[in-house]
Amino acid sequence: MLGNDRNGSDTDTADNTVSSMDGAPGTLAATNRWRWVFALAVAVSVVVLFMPGSHVPHAPNGVDKVVHCTLFLTLCVTGLFAGSRARWLVPILLAYAVASEFIQTVPILQRDFSVWDIAADWAGVLLGALALVWARRGRSA
Repeated sequence: MLGNDRNGSDTDTADNTVSSMDGAPGTLAATNRWRWVFALAVAVSVVVLFMPGSHVPHAPNGVDKVVHCTLFLTLCVTGLFAGSRARWLVPILLAYAVASEFIQTVPILQRDFSVWDIAADWAGVLLGALALVWARRGRSA
């Protein structure tokens, strides 16, 4: 979990969570709620990323990239609010993005590997991490 020490530098403490970014102290109940939301986001990502190609709805060009970006943005933000450490969550999500594309090449899924999907996933993770930085600056101002 993230917090600040007396010098204002980041520290890992059990008392300060990202879920307290509104200035109110983080509570165990709030963190637990975010853990459920994060678990739901992970479940949705598994369904969306590993659904057989025959079940993927057809959409205009580019919509799938928006879905990928939004999905990974959601995973990043909810994971951070759930108390995950950014230094662990971000690399795990980046690896998950790449792994998901390789898994999609399994013949039974009838889907294709796409570098552009990985780029959209990574953009979502980056936006989620930047949202955390932005929220921290707003909180300390």
